[in-house]
Amino acid sequence: MKKVILAATAALMASAGAASAADMDREIGLIVSGVADKWMGVQFIDDGTNDDVLFASGGEGRLSFPVGNTLSIQNDFKYEYNENAIESPASNDVDGPRYSYQFAAHVSHRDPSTFLIGAFGGVGGANIGIPAGAFTQDNLFAGGEFQFYVNNFTLYGQAGYVETNNSLAGLDDGFFARGVLRYFPTADSRLQVEGTYINMDYVSGGADMDAFIVKARYDMTVDLPLMGSTPLWVGYRGTFRDNCLAGGNALRDLDDHTFMIGTSYSFSGDMLTVDRQGATLDTPDFVACYDQTAGISDRRLKTDIVALGTDGAGNKIYSWKYKFDPVTTWVGVMAQDLVETHPEALVVDSNGFYAVRYNLIGAQMMTLEQWNSRAL
Repeated sequence: MKKVILAATAALMASAGAASAADMDREIGLIVSGVADKWMGVQFIDDGTNDDVLFASGGEGRLSFPVGNTLSIQNDFKYEYNENAIESPASNDVDGPRYSYQFAAHVSHRDPSTFLIGAFGGVGGANIGIPAGAFTQDNLFAGGEFQFYVNNFTLYGQAGYVETNNSLAGLDDGFFARGVLRYFPTADSRLQVEGTYINMDYVSGGADMDAFIVKARYDMTVDLPLMGSTPLWVGYRGTFRDNCLAGGNALRDLDDHTFMIGTSYSFSGDMLTVDRQGATLDTPDFVACYDQTAGISDRRLKTDIVALGTDGAGNKIYSWKYKFDPVTTWVGVMAQDLVETHPEALVVDSNGFYAVRYNLIGAQMMTLEQWNSRAL
């Protein structure tokens, strides 16, 4: 992957040559600008157990305004939502919808013809699966950033510290580094490639999680029937995690690949103008090391419990509602039943409640509707 990125970078630089006078002949100065982004796509997840396919969507907004001649302040917000796995409940190991968000503020000094240097900080969060709110990850992050402008290229770098509270995986704190290369074939088109490395320690010590994220995106303007000139983009994101905690002291790898198509609108100029003089900054994707096959199954969090019998593996099966979600009826096991028989399948979250690694007991947590419609 690294060789591919380096080769693509070299090819872009070789083809670009000197910037055209039309692209760079612009009034230099900081401007008030904003960008709104919306996308949808498909995500493929591989955790070494089953491969899952999900629908995904997300968006981002950025707003920058100058303070004096060289200082600017920018705020940005982005979110992502992943639907239930497309496969049937019996063949997938994704607990359910997951969402994430993050907000950041940037302060920077910039010479729009040469460079930018600044600092940023932000907060974020993620719900790692169904039931909503059961497993969450909260992030705090801060760091420094820079940009260099060379003809129609922008080189963008970030590095900093991230602290997290992942109630399931037990992640603690760590560092990140990110590099981005943008090339503008015209003032209203852009090719961007980037790579991010994240290293985080576990609360218990003795191990750490590594994640490498690669992204590629091409923005263009397309003339569409009825809609006229429309900004569109296509993109790819690959996330490769090593040493995700998977229950007990087990560690595993977790990869996902997301293919996206979206649209992006900005004000106060074309893409190159906004990149050099306006809302040019954003933040890395801080990944959750989620345990896809774990379902919260502590009896203390449940109500309306009904015994349904046993499954083919000998597990006692129940239906119930969660006290924090009195609408949905779920079907699965009780964690307390497994303390003696399958202790290796139990995970204790940061609040002291049990979750169950269903793949280790040959069972599947699902809704009552899914249970009633399963193939018998």
